[in-house]
Amino acid sequence: MQNRALMVEEFWKVFQTDSTPTKRLELVSGMVMEREVTPTIMSFTLRMSELLEAYCRPRHLGHISSGGGYYRSRDVYNVRLADVAFVSMERTIPVVKQGFTPYMPDLVVLVHPSSAPMMEFAERALFFLQNGASLVWLLHPGSVSVDICTRSPKKSFRVYKVQKGGMLSGGDLLPGFTIEVGELFTPSVDADVKPPAP
Repeated sequence: MQNRALMVEEFWKVFQTDSTPTKRLELVSGMVMEREVTPTIMSFTLRMSELLEAYCRPRHLGHISSGGGYYRSRDVYNVRLADVAFVSMERTIPVVKQGFTPYMPDLVVLVHPSSAPMMEFAERALFFLQNGASLVWLLHPGSVSVDICTRSPKKSFRVYKVQKGGMLSGGDLLPGFTIEVGELFTPSVDADVKPPAP
């Protein structure tokens, strides 16, 4: 049993030793928390990574990553995982090649596992938004919907739900990127799922 709060550097050693493809660890207020990674999460993480990479790479919009841990340098007791993350090329910051990233992505994608309470899921979104992320997409495979979360002035966040048949847009972060929500939840990246041409 953990008997004291850990900081980022200590947690990185634990993360390297104890994390597995189906069990990922986060640091929450200094305490190590286990996050189950289901086949559903892995599938949609791969799908979103492929879609965003295919759109961003030829346009040189930014860097796409999956499964990375993020924290703020002023808060060394919290590290949260993003299923998929996008960092804009406009930010002149280096890509971290090892360890956790000491800044927030611009866009975070989180896939909601059916076993996780919605409040816990929303709290993770709030962490990213309060610490610098501009946009969080919460994917709900069970209901085939996406919650679009943005910051609000009162240290909370606004949520706009898009159901199957509606369009998910990248807004100012990913200009021109749109996709029908139902297309996100097909089993694999099909030939007819293509972002708009450059």
